[in-house]
Amino acid sequence: MVATVDLDRSAFACALSRGEDPLLYVVAQNYGGPEQTEPSGQIVAFPAPAPGV
Repeated sequence: MVATVDLDRSAFACALSRGEDPLLYVVAQNYGGPEQTEPSGQIVAFPAPAPGV
């Protein structure tokens, strides 16, 4: 199964949880260059179709 998720910033890492209700954790951030002074990183969780291996 192939699926995508929509984010408002660039994703650069992900991990799947184990268990009965698995989640996909995604680490994302806006890349605004050196003039960006405010942090924009987020960890977002989505329901996953299968647990991590």
